Amino acid sequence: MNKKMIVLLCIAGFFIATIALAFSFFYSKETPLSNKTETETTVNETKAEEVEPEPELTEIEQLAKDYAEEKYGFEVDVVEDDWAVVGAPDEVIVSPTNNKDISFRVVTDPSNFTVIEDDYHFALEADKEFQKLKPVLPAIGELGFTGVANTNIRISYNHDSVYLFLESKTDVSFENFAEENLDRYYELYRLIRMSEAEIGSYAVAGSKLDEGISLYWDPLAKLYNKEEFLILMKETHKEIINHEIESQYATEVKNLNNDRFNFGNHYDHTYDDPFDSWLYCTEVNESAECTSAVLSVTYQEDKLNAGNPHLKEDLTSIFTFIEMHLEPEIKIEFVYIDGKVPSLEKLEIGYEDRMKYEDVDELIAFLLNE
Repeated sequence: MNKKMIVLLCIAGFFIATIALAFSFFYSKETPLSNKTETETTVNETKAEEVEPEPELTEIEQLAKDYAEEKYGFEVDVVEDDWAVVGAPDEVIVSPTNNKDISFRVVTDPSNFTVIEDDYHFALEADKEFQKLKPVLPAIGELGFTGVANTNIRISYNHDSVYLFLESKTDVSFENFAEENLDRYYELYRLIRMSEAEIGSYAVAGSKLDEGISLYWDPLAKLYNKEEFLILMKETHKEIINHEIESQYATEVKNLNNDRFNFGNHYDHTYDDPFDSWLYCTEVNESAECTSAVLSVTYQEDKLNAGNPHLKEDLTSIFTFIEMHLEPEIKIEFVYIDGKVPSLEKLEIGYEDRMKYEDVDELIAFLLNE
């Protein structure tokens, strides 16, 4: 075989091999690999179907969105936002798409689908204060505070009033506040003031709906020291003072409680606890010391009547406790005695009546004959 023939056969073999490889590649693309591709496509399509579409805006929400975008020249999103402002059914909360730090309300009139006003200018002013607060947010978080519903901390506003809504990772408690919680809440106050953000108040919610701490101050006033801060807290939350007094006389109260009466309010689930809920301070002096209060007692049902032979004895022991431990420093304006549920019996013994009727028999006759 001559050299020319060998060259031709080599070229032909090369082309045949190339065609075979191409066919093999094409075949493999169309058979096993195409099955995998179809499977992946099906999975991706399924995943796409599982993603919930964005909820459609109501007509009022769309109106607010269009209004804000046309007026201010930037895109906005309609948001569900409880922290920004005190809302109403006719208010739509929107936030610039590229700046989630700001949310503002658009007030509408659903009766004719028109916009009444918006408060974007207030939101901008609030955001200025938020930017001042930002550097201390990590430190506030380290104290165990978060935003509402465990979200990021944000500033709230109502027109030109700026404030913080926070949640505590630990329960909010007034019991032993000075010993166990003062340092933490004072540091929160100090961080807010040191940021120079003009925020005049904060509110901290606990795990229970009926528990919370709030504090108001002049944002331009001096920075209180810890002792002044505690006085401010006591003035705002007299529960702190109540717990201090109740703890001070817990042993005496426990010794007075018997099977006929119990210091405490039966409408409060803790009334059986001698450390809680039997004294309510109503007035304090400049040092946040209680000067006036009411006292609560729960009595055995159907026994607040003249037929109870122990009524005089029990009232005498209650009055003696007041005279020995509370008055004259703390004037007990009223002693409220309620019959335990389901009884509807009750006595309201005012300070003047106690002073007027020094004889307990006369006081009982006066009270039960009213």
